Amino acid sequence: MKKTSKFILTFMVIGSTLYGCDDNKVVLYHDIDNTNYTINNGIRPNYYNAKIPGLNAQVIDYTLPNEYQNKSQLFPDSSLVISWDAAGFKNANAFLKYFKQIQLLIRDGNKEEIANHINFPLKNLSNKKEFLENYDKIFDEVFKYEVLNQDPNFMFRNNFGALAGHDGQLWFKPKGGSYTVIAMNF
Repeated sequence: MKKTSKFILTFMVIGSTLYGCDDNKVVLYHDIDNTNYTINNGIRPNYYNAKIPGLNAQVIDYTLPNEYQNKSQLFPDSSLVISWDAAGFKNANAFLKYFKQIQLLIRDGNKEEIANHINFPLKNLSNKKEFLENYDKIFDEVFKYEVLNQDPNFMFRNNFGALAGHDGQLWFKPKGGSYTVIAMNF
């Protein structure tokens, strides 16, 4: 009888503890800019937006197949772009990894290495030497901002290649098992 009452008492203590955790509690939260206060039922609002500081792009799992490798993609602005295959990119994930490396080179200002990824001559640059001499004029704050903030999940692509930046700052195309910059708009 003693064992039974200890079991029942233990069960009641554990049960009431668990039940107490499920109570809806009124919790006061303030928004990001600390001006508005809201009361909710204890569920903390989720302001996390999955952005990477510095590059402002979502985390991509390159081990998963790219959803748009073989089909068109509808962007949030209602524009429809062709599949990665139709644009000539047989492995979208490999290109997206390459693009992230280009973003890091631009962020770090590694102009020599960036120049090695450009297929000269371009319409507005004839060779590597000219590119290096004009690097600071080309990669101004706006140009860098557009490329560094390009979300890889929403890269425009067509028959000419894939572009980075809202105004088409960099155009890429597959070349010899890798990728290259085929145009720069600055």
